[in-house]
Amino acid sequence: MPNDSLRPFVLGLVPAGAAAAARPQGRPAKARGQAGFNVRDHGAAGDGIRLDTRAIQDTIDGCAGAGGGTVLVPAGAYLS
Repeated sequence: MPNDSLRPFVLGLVPAGAAAAARPQGRPAKARGQAGFNVRDHGAAGDGIRLDTRAIQDTIDGCAGAGGGTVLVPAGAYLS
């Protein structure tokens, strides 16, 4: 029986996905002057093997602490 505590963590919204498809690869969408917070900069691996919960939460907390912005989650398999 699979371990339910290691389910893949999937983030995404249809509008965000549609916007991502419309712009060149590797360029994150963010408004002018808006901060971007990348989960990989906070230690997330996104490899489907390592647990990324703490890194994702740290990224969200950093974004909120800065007064807002965009949490960037590059393609990958994030476990939480």
